[in-house]
Amino acid sequence: MSINIQIPKCTNCGLHRFRRNMVIGRGVIKADILFMGEAPGRSENTLGEAFVGRGGKLLDRIMRDASLLLHIPVPSFFITNTVLCRPTDSVNGDNRPPTEAEILACRPSIKYIISIIKPKEIVFIGRVSERYYASEYPGSIRILHPAHLLRQGGESSNYYWVTVRKLAELYERMYHAKKETLFHTDKKRSRARRRFVHSC
Repeated sequence: MSINIQIPKCTNCGLHRFRRNMVIGRGVIKADILFMGEAPGRSENTLGEAFVGRGGKLLDRIMRDASLLLHIPVPSFFITNTVLCRPTDSVNGDNRPPTEAEILACRPSIKYIISIIKPKEIVFIGRVSERYYASEYPGSIRILHPAHLLRQGGESSNYYWVTVRKLAELYERMYHAKKETLFHTDKKRSRARRRFVHSC
């Protein structure tokens, strides 16, 4: 799922020199959950969407399995990163972690994306996004980064199911909160209908 969020072509750090695409994210606007990873990789830079490589496919399976555990739909989501350009030191160079300066340079764009998405919850994918944004979004959870899980064996790793269960707990909390909100909304509508009928 691609999305059209308009962000001017940024030149706030040196990463713009080597990018093919600015990777804003993938998902839907007004999503229930915003997932925030570390940085785009080679596949993301090529396709212009977040988490579309091996790690992204594993993240999709984590989200699917969390919903299957509870027999509830996957909440709507948007996935982005702490930086929107692939961290590398040359056009054909290897991926590397983003520097603090690069993360801070991208901060206005990330804050703008969050303001557009308006998520009910934020999930940090790995430690980097948590380190730079957790203080602003207390109560958010962190899950293991799919790249780490792949190094541990992917779906066959015990860490995989720890991650699935942690995300499932969030799904369950959001599901019950939504049902509670709908219940109270229905009660208010019923009272309003009764008042209308009695006034006729």
